[in-house]
Amino acid sequence: MKLSPILITVTVFILSCSTAEAQKYEQESRIKADRLPSAVLSYLDQHYPGRTKVRHYEEYSKRDTGAALQRFYESKFDADGFRYSVKFDSSGALYDIERLVVFRRLPPTIRQQIKEDLSRYFRKHRVKKIQEQLDETGEVLGYELVVRGKHDQDIGYFELQYDGAARRTSAISIQDALNPFFFF
Repeated sequence: MKLSPILITVTVFILSCSTAEAQKYEQESRIKADRLPSAVLSYLDQHYPGRTKVRHYEEYSKRDTGAALQRFYESKFDADGFRYSVKFDSSGALYDIERLVVFRRLPPTIRQQIKEDLSRYFRKHRVKKIQEQLDETGEVLGYELVVRGKHDQDIGYFELQYDGAARRTSAISIQDALNPFFFF
């Protein structure tokens, strides 16, 4: 049986749309503090004066395939026994605050709900990173997980967002950067 070129084109288009529907793309590059908007440094000095192991980044990211890249500034540092990631928009306004946590340290009910949700969503999975999303006062607003797993026919990394009650609010695949070894 000979397949028509139109049928092949339509099939490829449908498959590419279904896998590219919700993807996250991020590219970070390290920068010096003098390249940050002054509002970023003022905020960090006021709210995290004792921070250590500080690294600053300029980030370009998008959450949807058709969306335009957005520029952010991000500072990663240690404070109060945690690793923080504080992100600002291109003008220096606070965008979000996240802190790295260990899965077993989450409250038991939250941990159990997330475990059950992951088991339903993925055939196989492994949690690679968990961050608490915080407001400016340090109150936990939700959780962000990076998971390596198999969902439907997709195998790769996924970012899952949960609210403060451990209800999943989003799940998107993370677009891998091109492997430089493919280009000689």
